[in-house]
Amino acid sequence: MAQVNAPTPGATASYIEHMLEELRVLSSKINAPFLSYLLEMAIMEAHELAEGRVIPADGEMHTSVTPEKLARKYLADELD
Repeated sequence: MAQVNAPTPGATASYIEHMLEELRVLSSKINAPFLSYLLEMAIMEAHELAEGRVIPADGEMHTSVTPEKLARKYLADELD
């Protein structure tokens, strides 16, 4: 019996990131800006994890993307 390898944490985070992107597209189609914003925040975190930038146990994100910067980009419609 062949053993199936479990996906790596990075691969799992990448999959989650792509699924969240699909949900964000759907939320924008129904004109749900706050939901879109929250999904974008989750996308950013999933991307950080997929890239191997693990959030330390102290909960501090050591990245240049802060919630405030993301909110400003969202309000200026500058999110990709």
